[in-house]
Amino acid sequence: KGPLGSVNDAVIVGHRVWAQGEVGRSLVTRVATGTVTGSALELIPVQPLPSGYYPGSLVAPSPSTVYLQAWGPSGAVMEVTRDGGRTWQLVKAPCGARKPGQVRAPIANLSAFTPDRLYLLCASKTLKPPSVSRLLSFSADGGRTWTRVPKSSRSETPSGWQTESSTVGWTADGGGGVLRTTDGGRSWQVVSSPIDHSRYRAGTLESIVATSPARAFATYAL
Repeated sequence: KGPLGSVNDAVIVGHRVWAQGEVGRSLVTRVATGTVTGSALELIPVQPLPSGYYPGSLVAPSPSTVYLQAWGPSGAVMEVTRDGGRTWQLVKAPCGARKPGQVRAPIANLSAFTPDRLYLLCASKTLKPPSVSRLLSFSADGGRTWTRVPKSSRSETPSGWQTESSTVGWTADGGGGVLRTTDGGRSWQVVSSPIDHSRYRAGTLESIVATSPARAFATYAL
């Protein structure tokens, strides 16, 4: 229960719940919070983002640190609170800017190993000629500065990752392989090449679910 007419994303960290959605028929992003033992969520006093932004996603590396991504008429935007929603600051993500014939690069797939160690995938789409390119970046200071992450030895770009500790993460590379990082996203290593589809009768590698820093399960679509 709570003030959100619809919930588009929700995360639980510790004993706190964070949710993002809209109030009534408005498409404006609103954030609410509560506890796992409570019966309702409440809107936080200070809301992020100006009006006109649409549903996005939440990443909460700690009960008081929450990153909110949303999309609007001018492109993607990301803000962070480090004090439980009392204040919000804009995060300048390295996703490029609008150029002639180009759609502003959206922010997607933010992962937080800790409140300050971030790993971000951006994508840009050109209209003439039609193409999509991806950019991987790492931040060790909560998004204040970013460093480009070199691609792995495979041509595909990591996506759909899951963090398992402050430095270890797993991902599918989009080409049937599994990658792992042990330095919080600065670099990725191929730990499993595409499986033999004729032998295992498996299809596309969809996602990775990690149960420990050294153990993970892969999900395939047949």
